[in-house]
Amino acid sequence: MANLYTSLDQDIVTNLHATAFTPNSIIVGDLNSKNTRWGSPRTDKRGASIEKLIDENNFTVLNNGQPTYTHHNGTRSRLGLSLACHTLATNSNWEILSDTLGSDQSPTITSTNIHFIDDIDISQKCLLTKG
Repeated sequence: MANLYTSLDQDIVTNLHATAFTPNSIIVGDLNSKNTRWGSPRTDKRGASIEKLIDENNFTVLNNGQPTYTHHNGTRSRLGLSLACHTLATNSNWEILSDTLGSDQSPTITSTNIHFIDDIDISQKCLLTKG
């Protein structure tokens, strides 16, 4: 799991952000990007860059279109993202909590219903000898 933040004065650095898009991973964070794919009314340059990374790495947007940020004037935006690789996406869930805890960002929960099995050392399981 990776948690990313990109401030408004930073560009989306495709090579840097691409390192988070690894197999069997989930990416969450505030990338300050807008894209119709996650419910924004328009797509900006940042949103287009993130969408390209999503497509190139076979990830899925888990957001359901609900806004995650409230501006000082009361308008709302969808800036918080939750992304999952294709192998985890169908077993993952995204939701917004109703209590903002006094923040302009709505708390979100990203969960997956996948249980990973620890590596098993099979050398200690069976000792077979030729009889």
